[in-house]
Amino acid sequence: MNEIERRLWADPTIREILRDLFPRDPRYRYWQTPDGTMFIYTTERMGDGKYASAVLRPTGKGSRSGKSHVTAWRTTREVHAKTRKAAKARAYRLYQEALG
Repeated sequence: MNEIERRLWADPTIREILRDLFPRDPRYRYWQTPDGTMFIYTTERMGDGKYASAVLRPTGKGSRSGKSHVTAWRTTREVHAKTRKAAKARAYRLYQEALG
């Protein structure tokens, strides 16, 4: 299987088609509050050509007690911006407000 994938990704025409069919999630950075809430912004463009900032809250077992490892996150806010600088500023502002 690895040989097939290597040959497919080596062809520039097929590579473009595969990127359209199987897009990956953009990279992101985040700040996290002591209660586990994450304030993220993307460092790469999303599929719509914009940058995103979002607030992720932990859910599931152990999300409130802190006794178990959190494995699920719920997006409570997400906003897209034209520039990475604007997305970062928004995420940081929300993080500062959450700290008090």
